[in-house]
Amino acid sequence: MYLKKKDVKQAEATLTKGLQVADSPTVRVALGEVYFRQGKIPEAEQEWVNVLNSGKQDARAYMGLARVRWAISMYKSGRSMIDRAHPWDSNDPEIRRLWIRKARPDRAGKVSGREPRAKPATMRKRAPLCSITSNT
Repeated sequence: MYLKKKDVKQAEATLTKGLQVADSPTVRVALGEVYFRQGKIPEAEQEWVNVLNSGKQDARAYMGLARVRWAISMYKSGRSMIDRAHPWDSNDPEIRRLWIRKARPDRAGKVSGREPRAKPATMRKRAPLCSITSNT
């Protein structure tokens, strides 16, 4: 709830209290999200890895690891993580959005309907929008 409101400090305080009551994988995944939003990338990664190593197959943990991998320019590994997250919870809007955006070229056209890329050397310069819409 606090993360949706972008109140990261309150989310961290609530999760820290929650860990004292019940140390569950779900709480750990949420704590990883808090760390990631605070810029504590290694701590976030460790939380998500620990959850997955515990045997819990958590889609949001895989999604978190995908975001970490992309943040450190490990694009192929990031794509692999989001590909692992998608089957576990394909209805999660964030997972679905990242899976579609980072889809492999062979899937992207089918899934998102993206247009083929033009090569920079062959791209034409476009006229400014104001000159196109102007009648003068």
